[in-house]
Amino acid sequence: MIHPLQAVLTTNDGNLVFCVVENNILVFRVGHSGGGDFTLVGRWTDDADKSALIKEKVLKEHSKQVAENNAKRQKTGEAIVSHVKVPKVPQPGKGAPAFYSMIRGLTLSSDELLLFACTDSDKSVITLGIDLQNPTDCLKFLKRQSLPKRPNAISLTSEESIVLVADKFGDVYRVSVDPNVPAVKESEIEPILGHVSLLTDVAYATDKHGRKYVITADRDEHIRVSHYPQCYIIDNMLFGHKTFVTSLCLPQWNPRLLLSGGGDAFICVWDWKEGQLLDSFDFSSLLRPHLNSSHLAPEKFQNEKGDLVEFTVAQIKTFRELNLVVFSIEQSNCIFVCQLDGASGKLAHLQTVKLPSHVIALDCSQSDTFCVTMDSRKSEDNFAEFYTYNNGLFRKSVGKTDAFNKCIVESVVSQNLTVETEEGIYPLYQLKCLRKRGEH
Repeated sequence: MIHPLQAVLTTNDGNLVFCVVENNILVFRVGHSGGGDFTLVGRWTDDADKSALIKEKVLKEHSKQVAENNAKRQKTGEAIVSHVKVPKVPQPGKGAPAFYSMIRGLTLSSDELLLFACTDSDKSVITLGIDLQNPTDCLKFLKRQSLPKRPNAISLTSEESIVLVADKFGDVYRVSVDPNVPAVKESEIEPILGHVSLLTDVAYATDKHGRKYVITADRDEHIRVSHYPQCYIIDNMLFGHKTFVTSLCLPQWNPRLLLSGGGDAFICVWDWKEGQLLDSFDFSSLLRPHLNSSHLAPEKFQNEKGDLVEFTVAQIKTFRELNLVVFSIEQSNCIFVCQLDGASGKLAHLQTVKLPSHVIALDCSQSDTFCVTMDSRKSEDNFAEFYTYNNGLFRKSVGKTDAFNKCIVESVVSQNLTVETEEGIYPLYQLKCLRKRGEH
């Protein structure tokens, strides 16, 4: 069984496609023939040994406790213990949940020569160099910066060597990704701002005067606008969501606007600097024909009729120049396309793109094309599709899609990245777990 593509990212010209498969980043290059043929040109595997990190922490804590105990014995005149049995490193017991070395937040530098990502294995941000002159592997590992808590969102800043990273503990860190600057100990990294809830997304923004801001979203329906780098100064709180927020998006062609979505049945459009809600676009009627059994609320929280549905906005994306917004719903098989009025901030539905299986990841880095990856467990020849804007609508690029899927099959098999059973597939749908229940 071929593992679905968990994340996707393309360069602005579309010549490179980056995909995440399990704990691997694969890079595909489109051919110059115009037929859309693809070639695997790079692979990086996150092989960090988590057990070694756990052992190091256990031994460090053990040494600290021994030193404290000996200090107490010295004060009371007791004999100092020199030989102490080294503790065993804790191992997951029978029935413990599986650990997955997730790779999240694929992001390219502005010159597209560096690739950044967040890793679960050792709670790090990694920097990979991209060298297309290397005939065997265009990805080169350059740096790994460990963080105190697991990162789950990343954003570029105007400083080429700095990224902002949000973690699941509610903090945002300013992290150097410059390969020439050595990584520092995780204990030396201080957060620049914090929420009291799990952070779900982070974005860097500037206003018309060039002032810098950090926009953060969390599980408690909050969106905060903070000054940067003086993040202790809160400029605005954007209130409009009724439940958790999962995705923030600043259109490149109109950075005055901010789009947000999450566990609600609507997309919010904000003038984030003024703190004004410009539109609340309700998509529930558009989504209703595409709902399935996976959207039913858990039995414990279901209503008497058994028809209570819950859904989550997975990703909101915009294009560099087109005034269009595309967004996906977790575990649904469609992409919604809306037109965004730059002056009023109003959204209007333009198109619904129906797909053969559930959407996993979405990318709109190209000027007029989006790429979507899908849950391929039921159809092992349809991993991703490309859609290009033409005459007012997005249409499937059949040749490019077929060539890419063919290359995926050949590459994954040749790279020995297949899984034997569905139990070996990484979790694909995790956002719905953010929804708070009565016991919270």
